[in-house]
This record gives sequence, C-alpha cells and structure tokens, in this order.
Amino acid sequence: MAKNDVSYRAKMSRANDLLTYISGFENYLPTRPEERIEGMTAFIAQLLEINARVSSTNDSYVALVDDRQDAFDNNEDSLNKLFIQIKAAVDSQYGKASSEADSINRQMALIRGAKVQKPVEDPETEAGEKAYDKVDRSYGAMTQVLNDIIAALTNYVDYETSNERVKLETLKATAAKLTDFNAGIARKKQEIRSVTQERIALFDELRARSQRIKSYVKGQYGMNSNEYILIKGLKF
Repeated sequence: MAKNDVSYRAKMSRANDLLTYISGFENYLPTRPEERIEGMTAFIAQLLEINARVSSTNDSYVALVDDRQDAFDNNEDSLNKLFIQIKAAVDSQYGKASSEADSINRQMALIRGAKVQKPVEDPETEAGEKAYDKVDRSYGAMTQVLNDIIAALTNYVDYETSNERVKLETLKATAAKLTDFNAGIARKKQEIRSVTQERIALFDELRARSQRIKSYVKGQYGMNSNEYILIKGLKF
C-alpha cells in the first residue's frame, strides 16, 4: 500500500473519531454550521467519496497501463513482435541488402529491444508521476516509429504481403489503436491530477475545521476538560 494512501486513510480514521467525540459532547453548538454535527457528518461523507474516487481512478489508470504494456510488449500480437514481421516481409520482397530494408532497419534501430517496464511507484506521488511520464514518452516514441514505417511502406513500389498483420490497412488500424491507448492513458492521467488536487483541498479544509473545533471546545469546556483532552491530539 502506498504511503500516500496510508496517510489519507489515517486522516480519515481520525476524522471519524473526531465526529464520534463531538457527537457525544453536551451542549456542543459552534457558531459556524460547518463545524456542527450535521455539517461535519456531511463533510466526512465527502471525504469518503473523494478517497474512493482517487482509489478507483488510480486502479483504472494502472489497469490501462497494464493493457498497453500487453499491446506493446507482452502479447503474441504485440507491437514488438509486429516489427519483426514487418522486417521479414520487407526482406523477403526487396532483399536484405535493399534500400527498402535498410530504411526499415534504421527506423527499427530507434526502438530495437525496447521493453518498457511498468513503474512500481504509486502514480499519485511525484516520483510515480515522473516514472509514468517516462513510460508514456517511450510508448509514444514506439507508436511514432510504427507510423513512420507505415509512411515508408506506402512509398515502396508494389509493397505487398500475404501476412494479414503487416498489410498496410491492418498496420494503419494497429497504429490507430495504439494511438488511442496512449490518448486514453493521457486522459486518465489528467483525471488523476484533478481528483488528487480535489482531495488535497478537502483535507486542507478538514485541517482547518478541526482547528476551529479544537478552539471552540477549549473555550466551551476548558483546556483541562475531558472534551478537549479527547480531541487535542488528533492531527490532520
């Protein structure tokens, strides 16, 4: 479990404790409705919901990253294996020493042997975001190489193959699918940033509300009261 997630879960637990404590205080009635029982109950429901959204968004993002890795590297019909089939088709039609084969070889040299590993970091953290950004750039480069190869094949005289996977129309469809993968992951990454910032703002508000509650309780019941002693150590 990521440290970031643990931190928010711990804050969520303490927020529930705070609500439980103040719900039992006699004559608890702060001036602002936000710190009253009803206001805090509704607010904690918001915190639960944003935590769930962050977790769900991260899970779906990581699942998309896994699916893309399969499409580029792991599956039998992955892009890396497709590159090998393209080279074989060009070599067989034009010859290994041909200018066509040399052009394809130069393109493939840009990403030869590339196998991008999924980062182990939490994508919500700064280190994780940088690691996933690097992965995105690598897959973007591989997709561009495929598009460049397709452009080259289009200009070859009488390029033809019996292998359905490396026919031009199939290659174009494959490139479009991989481009969609990259775009979908980029959109999901934007969603992670948005929901993460929303959670930060809500938990900042939790900290502010808890400070107001502590001040109210200290003034209402006294700094040596059982009420204040119960809540003063809660950190947010």
